[in-house]
Amino acid sequence: MTKIFFPTTDKSHSKRLITSLAVVVVAVMSLLGYLIWSGYWEAKHEAETKTLNYAAIIDARLDATLRRADADLQQLARTIPIAALSRHAVSRYARELGAEMESHLINFPEMAALRIFDANGDRLYTTGSETTARTHISDRSYFRLLRDNPQAGLVFSELLISRSRDRPSVVAAKALRDGKGAFRGIVLAAIELDYFQKLFQSLDLGAHGVVSIYRSDNFTPVVRWPAVEGKINTPLPPGNPARAALARGIKTATLEFSSSTDDMVRIYSFNVLDRYPFFVTVGLAREDVLAGWRKRAVAVGLSGLLLLALLAGLLYWLLRAEAALKANEELMRTTFEQAAVGIAHIAPGTYRILMANDKFCDLLGYTQDELIGMDSRLLTPPDDMPARENERAQVMAGKIKTSSSERPLIRKDGALLWINRSLSLARDRAGQPQYFISVIEDITERKRAEQLLTLEHTVARSLANATSASAALIEVIRSICDTQGWECGRYLLVDEPAGVLRFSECWHMPGEAIERFVASKRDAVFVLGAGLAGRAWQSGQPAWIADIRNAAGSLGAAATLETGMHCAFHFPVISEGKVIGVLAFNSRKVREPDDRLLQAVNVIGSQIGQFLQRKQAEERIRYLATYDTLTGLPNRNMFHDRLTLAIARARRSGQMTALMFLDLDGFKEINDALGHAAGDQVLQATAGLLGASLRDVDTISRHGGDEFTVVLENITDVRQVKIIVEKIKEAFSAPIITQEGRDIFVTASIGIALYPLDADNIDALLQAADVAMYRAKQKGRNAYEFYASELKAQTAS
Repeated sequence: MTKIFFPTTDKSHSKRLITSLAVVVVAVMSLLGYLIWSGYWEAKHEAETKTLNYAAIIDARLDATLRRADADLQQLARTIPIAALSRHAVSRYARELGAEMESHLINFPEMAALRIFDANGDRLYTTGSETTARTHISDRSYFRLLRDNPQAGLVFSELLISRSRDRPSVVAAKALRDGKGAFRGIVLAAIELDYFQKLFQSLDLGAHGVVSIYRSDNFTPVVRWPAVEGKINTPLPPGNPARAALARGIKTATLEFSSSTDDMVRIYSFNVLDRYPFFVTVGLAREDVLAGWRKRAVAVGLSGLLLLALLAGLLYWLLRAEAALKANEELMRTTFEQAAVGIAHIAPGTYRILMANDKFCDLLGYTQDELIGMDSRLLTPPDDMPARENERAQVMAGKIKTSSSERPLIRKDGALLWINRSLSLARDRAGQPQYFISVIEDITERKRAEQLLTLEHTVARSLANATSASAALIEVIRSICDTQGWECGRYLLVDEPAGVLRFSECWHMPGEAIERFVASKRDAVFVLGAGLAGRAWQSGQPAWIADIRNAAGSLGAAATLETGMHCAFHFPVISEGKVIGVLAFNSRKVREPDDRLLQAVNVIGSQIGQFLQRKQAEERIRYLATYDTLTGLPNRNMFHDRLTLAIARARRSGQMTALMFLDLDGFKEINDALGHAAGDQVLQATAGLLGASLRDVDTISRHGGDEFTVVLENITDVRQVKIIVEKIKEAFSAPIITQEGRDIFVTASIGIALYPLDADNIDALLQAADVAMYRAKQKGRNAYEFYASELKAQTAS
């Protein structure tokens, strides 16, 4: 009988297999456990990143809204006439102010309305077409704060429910004060919160997520989604972790805590606005964040005995997680690409641009391909580079979380783009820098408006500080050239008698070509309507030529182009509705018309015109105070000053000063026979005869009536006086011919007194000369007499 032998089982091999299987099971279970654990933290980190990004986006949107509202209110506060802040003035200003306020609502859906209230809290003006009864707001806390606190700037209200439309809103308001600081009312902007509600609803926050905006000064809610009834203007409780973090000065953070509203635990991220008393919170419910993780954990527990099912479940989870991550990335990418502000990611070490959205590219005029990899420092003007380096260093060092600044960037076409930039740094979990996040908003128009407003103030200050019209005009021209980039500016004065514009004042940058250009214009004159200057004179409006090469028939175009000038800009100087001059500016660049500058020069032209009118009036008053209007000679006041100075100089030099008192003989008979008009002509002719007979150092004045006085300086010998007197008598020997053609013969009696021989003070010297003059008349007129008779004897020898 044959035995069958079965091969024996290798127990060591089985043990190894079992051990291997056990190790595999443990390894798989460990791997699954690790994946569940990492998934938990990944879900939380994803929630943190998501809430931080959402908070940053909402922060930027809210900050942009408040900045624009702030700028609009500042502009309105500057431009609203104080006279309009009265109920009686509403009918006069309603249309003008209504149109101006409506213009600020264009492309600004967040702003529901702009309104102006008087000092009593009564509404005077508003945008829109409200038909409700006039609103009274003196009971509002923000009104009382602006009224009672002159230092209050932009003030925000608590959450308000519109009395007319039953919608929630927040009011931003500024005080209106007159030149003495007296409170005259307020101007406010009503910010519609429904806009932010709609924005919140577009976010992917899960079933129990919340988004809120709070006041950072009193922690009251402004807007929340989803809304909670009965919580209007109810502040966060003192123990709220976000409130405690803000109290410690933290500006942005992520916290996990239970909500006092519904006791639900959420992961919250908040951002505090830098310039305004608000902060944004975004919260994802822990239940929503960990929902997927809990499912996976239960699956592991149930499928511990079924490794294949566990692996299949794990694979399912990985695929689902990947899909969710892709969906989230797509959402973030869409938010990034479609943002209303420019956003770029910049490498910390090389400062090269890693990513840039379409808005960022559009603002700078580059394509994405051109920007990606570019050194972002090439976009910064050289003189601004040190400040930007310091800004980046502070963010890198963690001294500040977010840096906000207004600064220029260089566009691709070379133009400057003024932006408001927020710069923050994204770090990994270890705190290592990953990339800068640069968010930019175009503020070029606002900066341009500020520059022109500053120019208006500079012009006003220059006019106020100027000692003369000439100095004022030169300073104004220099200021406009410096701030607006013109190489040369001229003031052309209207010569009314000649009916032309003439060169008056000028300022220009150094350079041989510019000096040749100015020299070619000094003798040029313009008639009404001819050339750019003549057109500005005729129309009373600014005139601009971007490139003289394209201006057919332009006066002096060849000479202008020869010196390199291309652009010309002229605007009228107006006083009391009349053009009294034209300011002309030139540039070597081709410059298209600047609408804002064209508007600003209307104000500047009026400022200069008012100043010149005032200066002319002042000069006329000074002239009347010191000169005789008929003869143009110095009057008694100036004569007294001149004689005082002459005596002082004679005292220092040891020389003599002679005073001649001249009285026309028979002047009364001329007036009586021929009339006062002929008498005036005789007086004017006498002034001319005396002026032609005397030296430049001598002073002639009309003392009154037919009396004239002459001061002779630097007299060393009395014979010098006789020579001059004889010359005067010779001048009177010829007839004076009137405008009617009559010949009138005039003679004069002259009395002469000498300082210090006859008197040592003005009054005594005048009296001595007067006495000598009367002695001359007594001797038969047409004669002269020295006060001291021995002097006459000396002159006769």
